[in-house]
Amino acid sequence: MLSSSSSRRTTRIRAPKAHSNNKQQIEQSWSEIQTAIVEIQNKNASVLSFEKLYRMAYNIVLKKHSDMLYNGVRTTIEDFLSADVKPKLVSMLSDPDEKNYLKLLNQLWDDHLISMKMISDVLMYLDRVYCREHHLPLIYDVGLNAFRDKIIKDDNNRLGQRTTNLIIDYLNKNRYGEIVDKYIIKAIISMLESLSEDASDSHFGENYYLRSFEPLLMQSSHQYYLEKAAELLSNQSGTMYVLNVKQLIADEETRFQLFLPDFTAPKLTDLMDNDLITANLESVLKLETDGLSSWVCESNIELISDVFKLVSRVDSKKGGGQEA
Repeated sequence: MLSSSSSRRTTRIRAPKAHSNNKQQIEQSWSEIQTAIVEIQNKNASVLSFEKLYRMAYNIVLKKHSDMLYNGVRTTIEDFLSADVKPKLVSMLSDPDEKNYLKLLNQLWDDHLISMKMISDVLMYLDRVYCREHHLPLIYDVGLNAFRDKIIKDDNNRLGQRTTNLIIDYLNKNRYGEIVDKYIIKAIISMLESLSEDASDSHFGENYYLRSFEPLLMQSSHQYYLEKAAELLSNQSGTMYVLNVKQLIADEETRFQLFLPDFTAPKLTDLMDNDLITANLESVLKLETDGLSSWVCESNIELISDVFKLVSRVDSKKGGGQEA
């Protein structure tokens, strides 16, 4: 016979743990977000519900899975760039028309920026809560860094080096009178400026343009100025040297304004003035048959005025340095 206590005992039915359901929900949400990211990168964004995607991302962050979401987004973006974008550019390296490579690079870069804007809109809450609290790059910047690492700097900087060499080559062609595409040069340079160095890099705070492109541009320009100076000096004509240097400087300053960032122009100007004026003008003025003494005798005021302007370019810098 059952005791009274036994008869009153009831069986407790435990509610199923929510953990497994939550995990499945998180995984399902992430799967949909991941698929959506690839659709965006493939230019199929019109089939997506951005409101739904935002809610799913919001819930993942709310349930403390931000790290999984952040790392997953980064990997998905990088995988697409490596598998889809990079091969297109690599295949274009053998194109005999080098401009086609630059056009494709610019188009793929523009597409990537559009994709990253949409992806970052979906993940706005992740940016606001997780990225800022942990001092991590925002999702849009994650995309820029991915393009830097998986496209430009990947494979020992293969595409980055190719891009840099082509742009510098175009600038040199323009120096020798060839008409070049101003738009594509400025667009690619702007892209290189947008690619910041990673926080773990010793050059953090710089960008790809400053670290990799500008030094090669300075080196190439230095070589160009030396060659032009040697060519003009070989004529043993002071008049020809002064007039040609005057025109060369004017052409270069126009070129700086057309193609290059404002902060590069002063560096190139200093280099140009040193190579063309400081290094050679004194010996030019001392030429017996066509130097300063002959210009004074001939009262060649216009040419003497040009010389004074050239000297003033370098003397003003010396004076500024002494005052400092």
